[in-house]
Amino acid sequence: MTDSNARYLIVTVALGCLVYWGVLSGPFVYDDTFFVRDNPHIRALSFQTVWRFFDSPAETVASVRWDDIYRPVRTLSFACDYALWGNNPAGYHLVNIVFHILNTLLIGFFFRRLFASGEVAFLSSLIFLLHPLQTEAVSWISSRADVLFVSFYMGSLLLYLRFLDDKTSGRVRGPLCLASTGVYIGSLLSKEMALTLPLVLFLYEVMFTQWRRRGGLAGILRRGASFYAASFAYVILRWFLLERVGQRGWWGQDIVLHCATIPRAFVTYLRLLLFPVGQSLIHDIPVAHAVWEPMTIFSVAGLFVAAGAVAFLWRRNRMTAAFGILWFFVTFLPASNLIPINTLVSERFLYLPVVGFAVCIGALTTAFEEKKRLSRYFFAVLLFLYGTLTILRNIDWQNEERLWRSAVAVSPNHYQAHYSLGVAYARSDKLLHAEEEYIRSLALRPDYLPAYNNLGNVYYRLGRFKMAIREFKNILQFNPRSSVAYYNLGNVYGAMGHYKKAIASFRKALSLNPEDAQCHYNLAVTLAALPEPNTVAIQYHLRRAQELGYEPPAKKQRYFKDNIMRQ
Repeated sequence: MTDSNARYLIVTVALGCLVYWGVLSGPFVYDDTFFVRDNPHIRALSFQTVWRFFDSPAETVASVRWDDIYRPVRTLSFACDYALWGNNPAGYHLVNIVFHILNTLLIGFFFRRLFASGEVAFLSSLIFLLHPLQTEAVSWISSRADVLFVSFYMGSLLLYLRFLDDKTSGRVRGPLCLASTGVYIGSLLSKEMALTLPLVLFLYEVMFTQWRRRGGLAGILRRGASFYAASFAYVILRWFLLERVGQRGWWGQDIVLHCATIPRAFVTYLRLLLFPVGQSLIHDIPVAHAVWEPMTIFSVAGLFVAAGAVAFLWRRNRMTAAFGILWFFVTFLPASNLIPINTLVSERFLYLPVVGFAVCIGALTTAFEEKKRLSRYFFAVLLFLYGTLTILRNIDWQNEERLWRSAVAVSPNHYQAHYSLGVAYARSDKLLHAEEEYIRSLALRPDYLPAYNNLGNVYYRLGRFKMAIREFKNILQFNPRSSVAYYNLGNVYGAMGHYKKAIASFRKALSLNPEDAQCHYNLAVTLAALPEPNTVAIQYHLRRAQELGYEPPAKKQRYFKDNIMRQ
């Protein structure tokens, strides 16, 4: 390792630790409870459990069934984390930070191939490291898939570039291509956004290699054949396991309004990329109601401007800048909602596209080679601003209430922001504040069943049992087959001393979900509270609860006050 490379390594690690160190004190937030904290499937590392990550994703990815995600390598990484740290969130945060720093180093190596100046390559890689938009992917434990797939993605890219290198011996070209494809498969199994890599490799060859002398277009396709085959096999496997392509239906009433909504989301992404303020876990993007709305027209015009910029730069032989813009658009494609996904805007989706933005910044500074001092000042100011904003945003990630208050401030009319803030308040026993947020969530979306359920739980904890019953019955009006509503009703009736109603509710819940261990146990406790308890039934439900993995509390349970309400 040269002295300059050693300095780059030390500075990258030091800056990464500086801006993300505070995150280590952050708790599990949002979906972390499903994917990590309460997920029983990651608590054992054996061949059988690991195999289920790959062939039964819906049952193992989270503590509840999750039908639209296939990211087995992420689940495997969480299982390894659990073996090391248990349920200590600091360990999971540390691994995310390590992967982010590793990704920055890999991107730095890639930039050395794009920029003649090693200094520009290094400073451009720091944009990726310090950009505030990266905080959601790095500071949120559930976003492990983003930092993980990019590590494989960049590793595969660098191996492929080594395979293309004229200086590479013919004897190692085959193994290099095979290794690159294998690492690419690891990226696919971490997150589906890796599907863009074959197109990125194609663009790189066309823009930066003598591809016409190496077999032309047919040669490019032949060299990338293993990547196309792996991509095809992954898509078929994903379809076989999930039985779906998209995660939801159209945004808007039909495909036309869906397509009119996509540019609106893109403008929000572009604004966050250029002016990273007003960050939030939730961004409220209005769905288009007509194709010719001014906001839609403005957004589409912006896309045409970007396409024109690529064409202009290509004709002027500014390949690096053109490649940066193309990288951004290509790697953004899976998150663009061309195939509908569950969110219009999520900051973590820009984790890899930010590389293209960094390339453009680096290309901009190389255009002023005669003013190197000015370029250094520019980088210094930009990186200082990014680092400061990242540290400030990470303060939000250290406290769940603060995180969701920031979301409500950015998206005050989004039901999910108020609901999640209510969850944070409830966890801190601020029940009256939680009640207010759940009510606001329901005012914005009257059919949002989790808000009814959690509002009922708040009333239960406050001793307002009749109000709790009302909320759980509201759920049953929307969904008469909600086992969760019947389970929680059983707990409320039991706390009120209405044991027969409690038994009826628990039995209805079990008819809908026979594998509910907690419900079996609570039914046994309720039966034992009757004046003439049915010993046979009590023993049966206690045995079923034990068979299903339920561990009864160490202390004698006060029939209902200690019962666990279902979120």
